[in-house]
Amino acid sequence: MINISPPAPGTLVEVALPDGRVHSSRSEAVAELELTITAPAGAGDIEPPGPGTVLELRWTGPRGLYTAPAVLTGVSDGRIKSWTVQATGEVRVDNRRDAARVTTSAQVRLTDAETGAEVFRGRLLDVSEGGARCRGTGPDATPDQKVIAKLVLDDRILSLPARVLSADAPDAKDVRLLVLAFNATNAEAAVINRYVLQAQIRARKANERAAG
Repeated sequence: MINISPPAPGTLVEVALPDGRVHSSRSEAVAELELTITAPAGAGDIEPPGPGTVLELRWTGPRGLYTAPAVLTGVSDGRIKSWTVQATGEVRVDNRRDAARVTTSAQVRLTDAETGAEVFRGRLLDVSEGGARCRGTGPDATPDQKVIAKLVLDDRILSLPARVLSADAPDAKDVRLLVLAFNATNAEAAVINRYVLQAQIRARKANERAAG
């Protein structure tokens, strides 16, 4: 067990939900293994998951990106909505440069790297310089397929060589979840990292305004 303290009050955290969505939040209070966080930014238009939902918490510290499994134990609907989560396992440290990621709804289109045919179109759920999760339509996208991922990040359009790591079966509306791994150049990675940083800053300011 790594001896790492949970995120201190005011620390920016990410909450990864079981369906692949990743939301930005902030630690409000810490008591042993129990953590109170602001209701994740961008989650106001959905019902919160029920008690007992398994989550993953992510936050940064001196050693890199920290991740820990957790379970949702309660939801408060007070003036500032909050979630209470309980850590359930070992804290892990990830020092990869591609660890920092943010939730986003940026557009994405995938074309087959060899034929140029479009195989998927939708929106990102989250993104980092190393890859992304996305939701959309496209029955021809398959695991291990080499593709070109065309992303719109603010005012920049990127075309990145990528590989499909996983592709869920389409649901009743032909919507599916894909996980991508990018093969970005240093310049392309810098563009994505700048987008991630700016999104983190926007999320922090939104949380500060909500806290009044």
